[in-house]
Amino acid sequence: MKKALCLLLIFALFSLSGCVEIEKPSVAEINGEAVSIDEYKVFLSSMEIPASMQYSDEDWETEKDGKTTYELMKETAYNDMLQVYLIAAKAKEEGIVCELQEGTYAKQNLIQSTGLSESEFIKQAGITSEALNAAAGKLALYYRYISELQTSSKLNFSEEEINAKYNEGFFRAKHILVSTLD
Repeated sequence: MKKALCLLLIFALFSLSGCVEIEKPSVAEINGEAVSIDEYKVFLSSMEIPASMQYSDEDWETEKDGKTTYELMKETAYNDMLQVYLIAAKAKEEGIVCELQEGTYAKQNLIQSTGLSESEFIKQAGITSEALNAAAGKLALYYRYISELQTSSKLNFSEEEINAKYNEGFFRAKHILVSTLD
């Protein structure tokens, strides 16, 4: 009886384990929306895959300012992702939406530098197609927002406004004295 009960309990645990979805950790939260590690890996892989064709193992370990080339690349990918996601959130806030072909264009833009097909990119990056689509959707919103911002009157400044802003941060000097040891 005890064996039958144990077997039933083990069977129930195994059958229920398929119902549990393992949530991947997020790398950032923007406006209350979590950014998955796979979405970050989209940006990292779009830089890393082409670079791996050019760099040797020794190049990856080269340090600049105490960080390896790979660490600098990871930071750059993270910062690029944050910029895209923040501007996409702003675009969403302002009611900007994208067409399907804009998402397709953004996805191709993420992948094209790697020289891989979409399925090869997904496999090599170790991501899901959902993460690629999410990142491409944010990138499409980013492109749309920047495009609309460039064509709107928000960026049209008069020459006087530009000069005033320029002069606000600078001062004029007639003499600059520099001390020397001699």
